[in-house]
Amino acid sequence: MQTTTMRKLVSLPNGGVTLQIKS
Repeated sequence: MQTTTMRKLVSLPNGGVTLQIKS
């Protein structure tokens, strides 16, 4: 699952920031 999250972060630059804040 971690690999999928990393791919999503790379796919969505904005999403990565939001994910980091949510985390």
